[in-house]
Amino acid sequence: MKKASAIESTVLSDHKGDMGKDYKGKIRSLFLNLKDKGNPGLRAKVISGKLAVERLCRMPVSVRLHLYPDHHAAD
Repeated sequence: MKKASAIESTVLSDHKGDMGKDYKGKIRSLFLNLKDKGNPGLRAKVISGKLAVERLCRMPVSVRLHLYPDHHAAD
């Protein structure tokens, strides 16, 4: 829950306290990316702290979607 709060605080700060359409869109995008079953590495990096919340919040969506794709080799 602390990571979620930190994400919201960072995005709110980046939007200078304006909780309008842009803020809501950014929050929605971040949380959908983190919940994406096709990209579990992104969520794992944020939870572990290997990817700072501030960096996550400020990186372009194209980078978030492809930064930590699931590349598990078949055993």
